[in-house]
Amino acid sequence: MMKRFSLLTVVFSIAVGNALFAMSVLAQPTGPQGQPTTTATLAQPTVTATLPPTATVAFDPSSGCGSGLLQIALTTPIDMTYYYVLATTSTGTVLSDLSGVGNWGTSYTGTYGFPFNSTVPDGTIVTLYGYMGQTPPSAANTAEFSITYRCDTDQVLASCAGPYGPCIKGPDFPALDGRWFKLNAAVKGYTVDIAKNNAIDPHNFTAPFYMGFAWDTANTFYDVRVFTETAPGVWTNTSNATKITPIHSQNFLSDFGLAVHVNNATDYFVTFHTPYIKYVMDKTGVLKSAKYSGSGEVFLGSFNGGTLEYYGSVKISGSMVSVSQLPFTP
Repeated sequence: MMKRFSLLTVVFSIAVGNALFAMSVLAQPTGPQGQPTTTATLAQPTVTATLPPTATVAFDPSSGCGSGLLQIALTTPIDMTYYYVLATTSTGTVLSDLSGVGNWGTSYTGTYGFPFNSTVPDGTIVTLYGYMGQTPPSAANTAEFSITYRCDTDQVLASCAGPYGPCIKGPDFPALDGRWFKLNAAVKGYTVDIAKNNAIDPHNFTAPFYMGFAWDTANTFYDVRVFTETAPGVWTNTSNATKITPIHSQNFLSDFGLAVHVNNATDYFVTFHTPYIKYVMDKTGVLKSAKYSGSGEVFLGSFNGGTLEYYGSVKISGSMVSVSQLPFTP
């Protein structure tokens, strides 16, 4: 059964005694503990220091391809009077964009709903983003949270919660889609002369190359292209690979298989390695820069027209570059 929310079901659950009540995020409570508001004012003590907002977020498994739901716990130094709801797909389609006013005090624990304006296909990557606090929001007065997940399997791919600012608002997931890296492989190992049957010689070298990522929406993995210098000034797409997206974050590509040619069209090595990708985002969630670093084994290689095999280890590092910086047309 497809899970759906209307605007009226964007609700928070508030515990009163042993009962659980639903309150629309658009509702304005009458006063603390349900008491009527009064016109009387009391002198307030001077506040000399405040703690920053705090937030935790958890994915609710009732989320799917027709709606989203998060479990949140927030605290802020002043009363939360404004909320924001945004749901987007990895291709930039906006599924929810809602906001409103109310008064939820300085702490809230409960649900946070995301009604979609349309159901999305199975396999779609969705980011649920929200905040509660003040308008305009800041890290001093507002708490934010986000979770990215695959809608048909409820696989959580990224999460964030805390003071307003760093959480991804979307649609920069998958972050590597359309991105290119200028990389260098530092390889250490040994050549084996096939004709001499296991004659081993140390051989260390470096190999520059470029790597480009493209997201396959239907199969939810990256297509990866590798360009190497097969002749002086000539860059060629010498190998391709696919890699399933990371499970818990966008930072790791575990046990990633890759073939890299070394300065010509015939010599190459093959590695399985695990890169760590460090991202720098702006406050809207747009990727500004990224660095790539990984280590792994070299379990296969071929040199000197196939007369030498190669085995060893590799470290790969480099940074993201724009398409205009590539020495070839991808």
